[in-house]
Amino acid sequence: MATTEEIRRAFVAPAPTPSSSPVPTLTAQQQEMLTAFSQKSGMNLEWSQKCLQDNEWDFNRAAQIFTQLKAEGKIPDVAFLK
Repeated sequence: MATTEEIRRAFVAPAPTPSSSPVPTLTAQQQEMLTAFSQKSGMNLEWSQKCLQDNEWDFNRAAQIFTQLKAEGKIPDVAFLK
């Protein structure tokens, strides 16, 4: 039997490791969308990809959510490090 502490630690997500390139399993269309989103938002590829994935690769919706979150100061500075 695992203790409560062991169970809690098992579900703590590891810190994300920054990557300089997106996951290679993207389609050509997704790759183009990712590059365009990164250029327009100013975010790095990793955060741009997360935003697009969270919005089911809907570019306009991702851009709208990004604009809203940026205005609210909810996007960390690390998202803009390239």
